[in-house]
Amino acid sequence: MRIGAASSVLLVFVLQLGCSGPARLPADRVKEQLGQIYKAYQLADKELRHPPKNEAEFKPFLAKVNTSEAALQSVGDGKPFVIIWGAITGTKAMALAKPLGEGGDSFPPILAYEQTGTPGKRHVLFATGQMTFFDEKQFSGATFMNNHKPQTSAAGNAP
Repeated sequence: MRIGAASSVLLVFVLQLGCSGPARLPADRVKEQLGQIYKAYQLADKELRHPPKNEAEFKPFLAKVNTSEAALQSVGDGKPFVIIWGAITGTKAMALAKPLGEGGDSFPPILAYEQTGTPGKRHVLFATGQMTFFDEKQFSGATFMNNHKPQTSAAGNAP
């Protein structure tokens, strides 16, 4: 009988391990963070009736979308995301899109981004809510909300 109980405990343990799912990659977690930032930014815009003007005005909306202030720091590069405050979002921001590169692809303006990202690429969040990676060439040629100019060695969120 003791062998049966031990086998049952072992079976439950193995099943729990199997149900935990695959570990998420840091890139997936960064996208999740940017998605949470976008949801909170949109909610702030709706409830305040204007885009959040600064981090202090924005932070209360993180809890309203079931996330914490930890979402403001990229798990990719370990630094705070640069968020452009006071920017319009959604389809209205698409009017500010400009072609990028010879292919003529049009990208919406950037609302938030990783300060340094990982070697060769960084996550960006467009003002329309989509996310992607940009290499440094794409990043340097991109359009940013509110005429934001990234610093070469950003030290925090944009004013």
